Amino acid sequence: MDRRQKIVSGIDLRNSVGIEIGALDKPIVRRADGEIIYVDFSTTEDLIKKYHSDPSVNIENIVDVNAIWGKNTLLQAIGGKKVDYIVASHVIEHVPDLITWLAELRESLNSNGSIRLAIPDRRFTFDYLRHETQLKDVLAAYAVKARVPQPQQLLDHLLGTSVVDIVAAWEGKIDPACLKKHATVPQALNTTQDMITNGTYHDVHCWIFTPLSFAQLFLELAENGLVNLACDNFTETQEYTYEFFVSLKPSDDKQYIVESWVRMIEAVNDHIPGSSSQQLVVANKQIETLRGELKEEMRKRLLSEDMTKEVRSMLHHAENQIHALKGSTSWRVTSPLRVVGNLIRRQWR
Repeated sequence: MDRRQKIVSGIDLRNSVGIEIGALDKPIVRRADGEIIYVDFSTTEDLIKKYHSDPSVNIENIVDVNAIWGKNTLLQAIGGKKVDYIVASHVIEHVPDLITWLAELRESLNSNGSIRLAIPDRRFTFDYLRHETQLKDVLAAYAVKARVPQPQQLLDHLLGTSVVDIVAAWEGKIDPACLKKHATVPQALNTTQDMITNGTYHDVHCWIFTPLSFAQLFLELAENGLVNLACDNFTETQEYTYEFFVSLKPSDDKQYIVESWVRMIEAVNDHIPGSSSQQLVVANKQIETLRGELKEEMRKRLLSEDMTKEVRSMLHHAENQIHALKGSTSWRVTSPLRVVGNLIRRQWR
């Protein structure tokens, strides 16, 4: 199944009316496929101007935008007529207010409609170093009804994104300390100040996901009555790719919605590079290596009592980090282990 099929599988495009959000120059659904409404934040002319110098965008292929979605709601933007499906490829991570965005999608759907999302997986993109989105982050944006990325979102993106090789990420060969950041602190502050002072919209990744963290977040949203969308289907991130796919459908049955996200959580395979389980395997190997090196060095040098206590203390600290890792999805948990290794090796030189 190719990428397009993963997104639109099961939709009768010919006999349905749909929306595609942010299609730009690479629409998933073309006009020849059936009735489609292209929605974006700006007009076609303005998009051509914006991306004129962007080598990744073929401005000749930018779609004719039918509806502008800005301060108005999505249903208002499309003229009040509900649709059968909504497609959004690499859009959800950009929206400043996730809860309101989802509610507006739901409002624009027929009762048996479907939402199809393609979502970048943090572990294999420039978001590699960033923390996955938590409920508190989403609630903060919802509380202020954000229509532009907020200061925290801007700063987190600008200071957290970096150049990442997808193959190296999949093979677990990335040293986070060596990744080149996209922006400096002064640059990040200037951009954020521009947003605060002038209200400028700076396009960033407001939200960070893996398949597991996405399902966990939506479970929390569902449990708190903040989303009326169930997980209908999903496709995990395939090897050496950087995105996963989720199909959602509207429902008013809270229990059904909650159970759908529980099923996704249980079905997700987290045993891939960058996942919590993979980090645990790597960390355990690091601990075993440290133990073996320590025993050998103590045999050779008969370490002094003071140094022995110090090294044992560092090992004890590393083992505590392993326990913390079991409840974490962030690579940062393994950072202390590298520090320990470096400290021990310096002691032995």
